[in-house]
Amino acid sequence: MTTIRSDSMYPLLFAGDRVRVSRLAGSEARPGDLVLFLDLQGGAPRLVAHRVLSRRGGVLRTKGDANLRLDPPLPESAVLGRVEAVATFGRLWELDLVRARRAGRLAAALAPALYAARRFIGTGALFALRRAALSAASRGSAPAAPGALDGDAPFFGFLSRDETWSGRVCLAGDVFVPPGVTLTLEAGTVLLSEPESLWSLLSPSGRGGPCALHLAGRLEARGRDGARVCLGGPAPWGGLRLRPGAEAVLAGCDAGGGTEAGVFVAGGARLTMDGCVFDGAGAGVRLGPGAEAALRGCVISGADGAGVLAEAGARLSLRDTRLERCATGLESRGALVALAGTCSTGHAHRGALVTGGRLEAESCRFDGNGGEGLLLAGGALAVVSRSGAADNRVGLAVNGADLTAVGFEARDNEDAGVDLAGGRARLTSVAVAGGLHGLRVSGGEAEVRALSLAECDRGVVVAGGSLRLDGAGVPGRGPAHA
Repeated sequence: MTTIRSDSMYPLLFAGDRVRVSRLAGSEARPGDLVLFLDLQGGAPRLVAHRVLSRRGGVLRTKGDANLRLDPPLPESAVLGRVEAVATFGRLWELDLVRARRAGRLAAALAPALYAARRFIGTGALFALRRAALSAASRGSAPAAPGALDGDAPFFGFLSRDETWSGRVCLAGDVFVPPGVTLTLEAGTVLLSEPESLWSLLSPSGRGGPCALHLAGRLEARGRDGARVCLGGPAPWGGLRLRPGAEAVLAGCDAGGGTEAGVFVAGGARLTMDGCVFDGAGAGVRLGPGAEAALRGCVISGADGAGVLAEAGARLSLRDTRLERCATGLESRGALVALAGTCSTGHAHRGALVTGGRLEAESCRFDGNGGEGLLLAGGALAVVSRSGAADNRVGLAVNGADLTAVGFEARDNEDAGVDLAGGRARLTSVAVAGGLHGLRVSGGEAEVRALSLAECDRGVVVAGGSLRLDGAGVPGRGPAHA
């Protein structure tokens, strides 16, 4: 589904008409076919619907019926599909392949006359000629009900103005929202995706891969209880991709199946999510260097990689958000991260991995992960307060980072509640219960005040580095000091 932007195909098509396009390989296009193709000549890419006049050696020659000049030679790979229906005059015209080709060859022969007619004849004669052209190329028409070309009709291409989508929208290829344009998804919108893109913005051939929504402008999707916005699925899709300068505001949205990321945010772009549920993507949310994202009340689960991944220089805020059942819940590679009321649980590897950058975490939980609940490394600067980790292999691990923690609880972590292997740590009011080691120090500098240990096989073990232990109470069975 796409909108005609010019009168170059007069009298069959006018600017503003909407056309339905079926899949067609360029090698299958024949003279007389009206094809949709991607024009990369002279600036920004654009979608064009013109007539095929000839083909030779994998190259097509095309032209608008009302144009005097041929288009530049067109490679077969640029063809996206064939126009099969036109909505205009309040009616839906289904094109007949044989009749449309015959009418197209006639229109090509009459190009000079059509060029003149478009400019000099009156409005009444203009529309009469147009209706005759549609009748000659179609099997007839029927009243076009609202949304006749919407629903599950395939859609792809560039938006040239603000649009609002509702109901069921099926992507047959990538959609690009350029700067200055806003796409709005109303409550209850279901965005479906074909398994393979008819047109890919990122592919050199213009084809292949899953369908994606590319933003250089603005996206607003605001679902509500009972009418949430569904993005992608059930087939895997390419997700939302925010380019520099783009902004997306998602509320009450469900998404899944993104091949690389449910949402990818490039540097200079901003993402806001409220009450969204993303399940099953390479990375639920991925922030490139310099990107910004704020998530509140969201659930990110089932990602093959990190539920949320933030690259160097990105700014990330997670509030009252749950990260569940991913390979790693949160991975920060030099980003500025603020967590409040966030839970990262049930991951195959780590609840959170912070390498470099800065972390501020308050009232957070890191439970039930296969590795560390929270691992700080690579020069990270972290401030953690009123948080805890339970049922991990290691609750809190520091390796080459600078940590200040107040009010941390580690419970039933298999190997160690707190493991300090390098860097610097200042811990106050830390409670550790259960597990093999309560506090293990093997490198770096550690200062611990008000440490409480209970039911640990080995309370405090110092195998390297230095530990200053002040006001520690060490009840329970078998505390060991070395």
